[in-house]
Amino acid sequence: MGITAIIDEMVRASLSQVKKSCLRAVPLGMSVFESRCLRAEAIAASRVCPTLAHKDW
Repeated sequence: MGITAIIDEMVRASLSQVKKSCLRAVPLGMSVFESRCLRAEAIAASRVCPTLAHKDW
């Protein structure tokens, strides 16, 4: 398992956590909140591997 696969797995895991908390907190179909959740996912992904986010693997 290469380093990129491990990183991908970490990012996926954190995104699914963010998505679950968003879905719990907000009823579906509310686009304003959904877009905020998408932004939160992007922020979470950048926090998981901030130093690796800008590297070109």
